Amino acid sequence: MQPLSMYFSPNQYNKAIKLGTQCWIHKAVENLESASLGLRPEKLRWFSEHPQFKHFWHMHKAMYLDTTHKTQGIWMLLLRTGKTNKRRKCWFVVNGVPIRYSLKEHGLISGLDCHDYPKNYEKMGSSDFKEKYFKKGTVPSLAVVKEKLEKMCGGPDRLRICVLYFLASVLGGKAKTGKGAPSVDPFFLRIVEDLDACRTFPWGHFNGIVETDSWTFPGFVTPLELLTFEAIPYLKDTYREEARGADIGCPRMCKTKFRPFTLIGFPLSDLYETLGNTKDIQSILQPSADEEDMLAGIMERYEDPDNSDTIPDNWTSCIIDDEKPIFWKDMSLDDEKKSS
Repeated sequence: MQPLSMYFSPNQYNKAIKLGTQCWIHKAVENLESASLGLRPEKLRWFSEHPQFKHFWHMHKAMYLDTTHKTQGIWMLLLRTGKTNKRRKCWFVVNGVPIRYSLKEHGLISGLDCHDYPKNYEKMGSSDFKEKYFKKGTVPSLAVVKEKLEKMCGGPDRLRICVLYFLASVLGGKAKTGKGAPSVDPFFLRIVEDLDACRTFPWGHFNGIVETDSWTFPGFVTPLELLTFEAIPYLKDTYREEARGADIGCPRMCKTKFRPFTLIGFPLSDLYETLGNTKDIQSILQPSADEEDMLAGIMERYEDPDNSDTIPDNWTSCIIDDEKPIFWKDMSLDDEKKSS
């Protein structure tokens, strides 16, 4: 069965969606490595050798000339979102072929730890750090955290401020950063009290719920930006290229980068023209043997049950268990109207 309904109709497939999220990967890494900040090598190594955060350093070094987000791929998917009862999985339909985005795809692309939350994780750390450095009774914005970091010359808490700045910039990024910008997530303010917990916390699972009424992604959105190019080989071959020096154990976001000719804000119609009517689409990303090893270290062996919905459950069974592709001809014909 095809989706009972979609969030958008085909005549809306050219509209632009304003995403309420921005992950400042390059800004965060550049600021932490800047000579003006003067962080000692051992503090920088806390990030560059972190089992999860090291991949952001890989991305930064591979794409230092390309520091912007390219959201055309994510627009294309969001405009084709099918309505389901699932909370942990999104399904999109492109050219009549479904594409899944679950915690497994998130981990495969990002390399972030996607294990379940620790018990009583809300109580991890303490409020002592926040009360010591920020105005009592308030929750600081990212700008306030950055200012505090720049003014702190040394001391035992400087690394905690660095970690707080990094978490708020990358894993809790928001589109607005100036006056009236949203506050830093209170959980970040608590957990930085315990740097060991910051190292082992499953950051891939953090705030992973899509608010579909406003298209806001509270967590790290870059893997969803890249899903289009991972699921559709022709788009990947056209717009992405290999990132030299990537380790075999790295996630996919480290292994490829946008080709130099790719414009910052190329029209959505360009992506559609390249896409054409191809049906060569991976509905569920299949990991290589090396990626299976990576996933074994960052995923639960058995996922907690999601909301019941027979229709998408049958899609998963058909694709994985029966190894059969899914194609809905009538939805493909509707999708062809995207250029009209």
